[in-house]
This record gives sequence, C-alpha cells and structure tokens, in this order.
Amino acid sequence: MSEDGILTHIAIVSFLVVITVADTVLIALLMWNFNRNSPEGCCTKGTGCTPCKYNGANKEDYAVYINQATGIVYIVISTILLIGQRCLYPRKMEKGRPFTPWYVLIAIGCMNGFGNFCVAVGQVHTRGQAQAILQTFGIPVVIILSWMFLPNKRPSPTAACAAVLIIGGSALCVLIHTSDSSGIHQLWYSVVLYASSQLFFGGEKVYEESTFGKYTVDVIEMFCWTMYTQVMLGWAVYPLQAVPEFGGIDVNDIPALLRDGTLCVAGITSEGRPLCDWTSTVLFFVYCAVDFTQYGFGLFVIQRGGANLMVLATTVSIPLAQAVFSIKPIMLSQYSAYKYTDGIALALTIAGFCMYQFLSPEGKRERTTGKKKREDDDEAYSPLLVSS
Repeated sequence: MSEDGILTHIAIVSFLVVITVADTVLIALLMWNFNRNSPEGCCTKGTGCTPCKYNGANKEDYAVYINQATGIVYIVISTILLIGQRCLYPRKMEKGRPFTPWYVLIAIGCMNGFGNFCVAVGQVHTRGQAQAILQTFGIPVVIILSWMFLPNKRPSPTAACAAVLIIGGSALCVLIHTSDSSGIHQLWYSVVLYASSQLFFGGEKVYEESTFGKYTVDVIEMFCWTMYTQVMLGWAVYPLQAVPEFGGIDVNDIPALLRDGTLCVAGITSEGRPLCDWTSTVLFFVYCAVDFTQYGFGLFVIQRGGANLMVLATTVSIPLAQAVFSIKPIMLSQYSAYKYTDGIALALTIAGFCMYQFLSPEGKRERTTGKKKREDDDEAYSPLLVSS
C-alpha cells in the first residue's frame, strides 16, 4: 500500500474515531439531561416543585422520545439534501448495477430502528463506560454475519481469535457490579438490551455492505429512507415502553409525553416531568449535528472499506471515550470512576482490535480494498452524489 493510501486510510479512521467519541459522550449526556431531576424534584407550574411522575429507578420518560425527535430532525435535513441533489445531479447507474430497491432500504431502516430502540431504553441504566465497551460486541457480530452472508468473508484464525478477545471484554463489562460512584443504577436487563442493539446494528452494516456491492447506491437516499423507516417503526414500538423493564410509562400518557418532550427541547420544564433548561436545547441540537455526521460518514466508510472496517475503526474510540467518562468536569453526574475491571475489559478489546487490524489478512485486505475503491470511483463521485 502506497504512502498516500496509508495516510488517507489513517485520516478516514481518525475522523471516524473523533466523531464516534463525540457521539458516544453526547448521547450519554443528552439522555441524562432529559431524564434528570432537580434537587427538590420536578418544577410544577406556579407551585414550586413536586416529585417527578416517574421518579426513582425508572426515569426513561423521554428516552424513546429523543430517538424519535432526532429521527425527525434527520428526516428534514436528509430530505432537503436529497431534493437538492436530485435537482443538481440526475441519477445514473454505475457499472451496470440497478438502483437500490425500496424494500432493501426499508429493511435497513428496520434494523436501524430496532437497534436504536434497544439503545434508547437500555442506555439510561447502563454505565457510560459499559456502553463504550459493549459497542465493541458489534465486531464479532459483523465478522460472523459477514462470513455467513457475504462471499469470500470466512474469518481467518487470527480474526477469530480477535473476536474472542472482544467478546471476552464485553462479557467482563456486563459482569461489573450494578452501581458505582457515578450514581447510575445499572440494571442487568438494561445492559442486555443495550448489548442486543449490536445484533441489529451489526446486521445493518453487513446488509449495507452487501447492498453497496449489488446496486447503485446513493448514500443520502439510503440515509433518508433509513430515517423515515426508523421513525415510523418508532411509533409502532413506542407502546412497548409500558413494560416496566422498558420504562413503565402509561400508554395513555404518550401524547402528553410527546408534547412535554418537545417543550423540553425548547428548554421548558413541564409539570411532573424531568427538569429542562437551555442546556437541554444546546445538547439536543449539538448531538443531532454530530450524530448525523457520524452516521452519514459511517455509510461512506462501509461503502469504501466494508462493514468490518467501519465497526473496527469505531473500536479505536473506546480508550478516548473511557477517558472522557472519567473526567468529572465534563460528565458531571455522569462521571464514572475508572475501575480495574474497566482496564482489563479495555485491554482485551483493544488487543482484539489490534490483532484484527494489523495481524489478520482481513485487516490488511480492507486497507488495500479501500484504496482501490477510491481510485476506481473518484471520477464517478459528485460533491453530493455518492454511488458505487
């Protein structure tokens, strides 16, 4: 691989790492901000403060609302971009491949939607450092699914050993005791829910890689369809939050919850709800900008280097995310003291990543393949149109 190709590869991975760290930290802060209480409880209209309606172990009032609200923001942005792209650059098939069928895009959106639901519900009672490490569970998921459904993707012994190390790190993370100095009450079923999201996200990444290989794919169009499907699916699964382990909300309260969540985005605290202020507004829109960029760039990485490169590159963000979660002035009440078990789990996951990226034939091949795809496709790419 040429020096130029190596530098480009490093630049791509580095940007993905930085944006993933920011995304991981911001969503943890956003979930805490939208589900917090003031010291006296939640403020009511003109009467001081009273306890929150769902105060206590289950404070997921706005958990799924955030998932839906961010999805709506992404729909607006991606629709505007797609319309502008269609006006400036007419669609054309690349290398004789047909355009992506609508049902493929909907299937990708469904996998993304179920994954986000598991994250939204499980995140509130899963420690921030546990979230960072559990995300690496997606690596063995992608390796196994790629082997099962993509041609010439049988894992080498080195890649298999790397997956075992990563699974070991994730398992150790789950076994860490249920509460710590952060004040987060970690529940085992929340951890399981959060971890299970990687099954959906891993399947989504592999299916996206398969789609890029079979069809002429417009990344903005794929993103747009994914968001529409995710939001529609979100409305369908919203009532599942009536299950105590998923939040224990009153189904009849959902319309008011949506109204109050929108007010919270504007920094307004509703009666009997978690505290909201200007920080809620800032965190919401900053997170939207970072998450939108991270997801769109992730599709670009999958298209150019494959699902394995995407999920493995995000693993590099774990040491940085762990460090940020341990900085009290940044994380405030989400601060999580660094434990020796975190260090062991981190060592296992990073060892697995390094083994795959630098020692396995798959890691070397993906760096070479990414360079070849860039050379083959550069002339076909417009500033807004991304097709393979």
